[in-house]
Amino acid sequence: MLGYSLGSTTRVVENIVSFYLVFYLTLVIGIEPVIAGAISSGALLWGSFISPFIGHYADRPGRKRKLVLLTTVPLAVFQTLLFTSFDLNPTASIIYYLIIGCLCYSFLRFFSIPYDALGAELSQSYDMRSTIRALCTFFIYLSVVIGGTLTLYLQGLFYESGNSLTASWVYAVLPSSIVIIISGLSAWISTKHIDKPLPEIKHEVSVKSNSILNSFKEILKIKPFVALLVWCALFYIAFGLLVPNSIYFRVFYIGMTESEAAFLFTVGVLASFVSIPIATILIKKFGKRSIMIISMLVYIIPAIAVLLRGAPGPVDAWILAIAYGLANSTALITSFSMLYDIGELTEIVTGEKKTTPLVGAFTFIVGISKALGYVLFGLSLQVGGFNSAQEAQSEHMLQVMLYISTIVPATLIFLSIFALLFYRINKNNFNALLHAIELKKNGKSYSPDGFKELL
Repeated sequence: MLGYSLGSTTRVVENIVSFYLVFYLTLVIGIEPVIAGAISSGALLWGSFISPFIGHYADRPGRKRKLVLLTTVPLAVFQTLLFTSFDLNPTASIIYYLIIGCLCYSFLRFFSIPYDALGAELSQSYDMRSTIRALCTFFIYLSVVIGGTLTLYLQGLFYESGNSLTASWVYAVLPSSIVIIISGLSAWISTKHIDKPLPEIKHEVSVKSNSILNSFKEILKIKPFVALLVWCALFYIAFGLLVPNSIYFRVFYIGMTESEAAFLFTVGVLASFVSIPIATILIKKFGKRSIMIISMLVYIIPAIAVLLRGAPGPVDAWILAIAYGLANSTALITSFSMLYDIGELTEIVTGEKKTTPLVGAFTFIVGISKALGYVLFGLSLQVGGFNSAQEAQSEHMLQVMLYISTIVPATLIFLSIFALLFYRINKNNFNALLHAIELKKNGKSYSPDGFKELL
C-alpha cells in the first residue's frame, strides 16, 4: 500500500508546471506573458480533454499497470524537456513549448488515470480505501514541497554556483524527474498482484458495449457519481479562483512582502500534513460524506468571518491559508475514496466495474473547472482594474481581491454541499452492495433492499 501511494509523488509535474512554467517562459525564454499563459492553459486543457478517452482505453484487465510502467520514464523526460532551452526563433519556441507541454500532460494523464483507478483494486474495504487515499494525499503534498519549494531553491543554488540561467533550470528540474521514475516504478511493482482479468457479472438486460459513448452514458446514470461531479465542478471552480488570487490578496490587500505571502503556501501545506491522519480517523468514525461536508465548512466559516469582521490583516491571511490546507487535503482523501465506492455500484448496475472511466470523467471535470476558475480570476483582475505598474491598487480592485478570497469561493463551496447530499453511499449500504455482487457472481439471487436508495 505504501509503495502504491508513493506513485502519487509523480504529481510533482503538475506543481512545477503550475508554479513555474509561465515564470520560466517569460523570464528565461522571453515569451510574451499572455502567450506563456496560453501555453500553460492549453496544455492543462489538452490533458483534461483527453482524460475521458484515456479512462475508456485503460478500462481493460492488465492495461492499467502496463500504462503506469510505459508512461513513467517518458513523463520524466518530457518534464525535463519542458524546462530545457534550445536556440530557436520566437515562433519555433512557442510551438516547441506548446507541443512539449501537451505531450507532458498526455503522459501525465496516461499515468495518473490508470494509477488512480488501481487504488480501488487494492482493497474493497470501505475504511481501507480512505487510508489508501490518505497516504496518496500525503505524497501529493510531498510533491508540492518538491515541485514548489525545492525546485526554486535548487535553481537559485545552481545559478549562484556559476551555471547559466538556462542550465540552472534544467539541473533544478532533474531531481523531480528522478522522483517521477522512482515513484512510478514503485507503484508498478507494488500492484503486481492486482489488475488481472476477473470474472464478469452478466447483465440481465443490456449487452456489453465497447463504445466510449455508451460507457459514459452508463456511468452518468449513476446518481452518486453525478452528485460527486457537481460537487467537483463547484469546488474546483472555487479553488481555481482562490489559489491564484491568494498571492494578490496577501501582497496588495494585506500588505505582506512577496516572501511573507509565499511562506503562507508552506503554512497551508503543513496544515494539510497535520489534517491527513485526523481526517482519516474521523472518516472511519463518521463516514466519508459527513467529513467531506465538514471540510467544506472548515473553509466557509472562516472566510465569512474574515469578510464580516472587516479590515482583514495578516492574522486573517494565516487563518485562510490554514483553512484552505485543511479543506483541500480532506477533499482529496474523501473524493477519490468516494469515487472508488461508486465503482462497485457500476458493477451491480451495468455488470462491469467502471472505476477507470469514472476516474477519467472525474479528472476531466477537475481540469475544466480549474481552468474556468483561472479564466474567471483573470477576468476579475481586468474588470477590477488591476494595474501591475502600481504598488497601490484602487479600492475597487482591493474589494474584488477580498471577495475572491472570501464570499465568492465560500458561496460556490456552500452550493457544492447540496450536491453531496445526493451522494448516499455509506458503510452499511456499501457492504450490502458488496454482498449482492458476491451473490451475483456466484449465480445466486440477491435483494437490493440494503442499497436500493442508490439505484
